[in-house]
Amino acid sequence: MPLSAHLPTEHPRRIFLTGFKESGKSSILKHLAADSPYSVTSQYTSETLCGEYLTLNKLTFSVIDAHVIHPVFQMKKAQAFVKTNADGVVFTIHAEADEGRWEDGLYFLESLVLQVEETEPGPLLLLVTQLDQEASPQTSY
Repeated sequence: MPLSAHLPTEHPRRIFLTGFKESGKSSILKHLAADSPYSVTSQYTSETLCGEYLTLNKLTFSVIDAHVIHPVFQMKKAQAFVKTNADGVVFTIHAEADEGRWEDGLYFLESLVLQVEETEPGPLLLLVTQLDQEASPQTSY
């Protein structure tokens, strides 16, 4: 039975999925859509913040790539999107991200989620992807 068969259908819900390049956002959407009648919609333009969408029953996932949001010019636009489109937030980061990427991620998460009053009642999931992969020799945990 596909995952979509277990999702709530009473009230529409919106999940905001974000993270940096190669952190697994697209793979997560494809996995959620697998074996279901639903598919991921890609719409990358210079005007839109969200490049990918997936709607399963009444649950919509919207993806914003954190690495394309300019902290000065686009942050207000991104905050406005989150205010109206996030009942829950999933933030992904690659397990082998360097310290600078973690700092950028925390800044992005604070600016887009923690400082946005409308996201306060919603769940937040911080997902470290590829943590189960063998660590490279220069990486220690």
